[in-house]
Amino acid sequence: MNMRKLLHLLAVAALSLSILGCAATSPQISDQTQARIELANSHLQNGEPRRSLKELLPLRDRANDVPEYHFLLGMTYLQLEGKIQKAIDELKRATELAPQLGMAWNNLGRAYIAADRLDKAEEVLKRALSISTYLTPEYAAYNLGRLYREQKRPQEAIQYVNKALRENWRYLPAYFLLSRLYTEQGQPEQAKNILERGVEAFPDNQRLWLQYGKIQLRLGDQEQAAQSFQRVLDIAPDSDPAQVARDYLDLHGAS
Repeated sequence: MNMRKLLHLLAVAALSLSILGCAATSPQISDQTQARIELANSHLQNGEPRRSLKELLPLRDRANDVPEYHFLLGMTYLQLEGKIQKAIDELKRATELAPQLGMAWNNLGRAYIAADRLDKAEEVLKRALSISTYLTPEYAAYNLGRLYREQKRPQEAIQYVNKALRENWRYLPAYFLLSRLYTEQGQPEQAKNILERGVEAFPDNQRLWLQYGKIQLRLGDQEQAAQSFQRVLDIAPDSDPAQVARDYLDLHGAS
């Protein structure tokens, strides 16, 4: 799965918790309106942002003071091409209505990154991390790592992606990004250590095993690399990573 799509699905899936967890503090809305918001969320989780938008737009007058409504509308616009400014506007509105809604600050940061407004992205992502009740701070820490990598600030990027893993050692995207950062900084041994932790956390993830094999090969450990490439073939023999692993095994004389 494309990493950008994975990140979006993780963020959207977390919205269900927000809708349930914040219901007590949100303005009262009808059961019908709540049901349509939840239906829109379901559409978005299924990768159907246009159907989500169709459910949400008619609710604006009835749900204009509901932060989860604006959050979900912003997330919907974030999935639609050419709608970044609308995503920013809706996510900002969500943060105004619910300043402690960490997910809104984090995804506002994502929207600012997409709009190439990196200074604003840094500001709001740090705001997300400052919220003690934010249940998934690894998302904001990871996004700060992405931002700093784009700004060519590798040490800060490494710091925040490490923070993401400290917050949640099961946050898969962080293993890929952190190993890439260490590799780019000429620290392949550190990259290997991160990927070793990754395959321990996700023993059936063929993409992690592929990256692990590549870094082992780079460090001259051909026998261990061959085992990692074979693991890719065992997990998903017909996948794209398996084809790459097979090419490595053929090139280096393994079977």
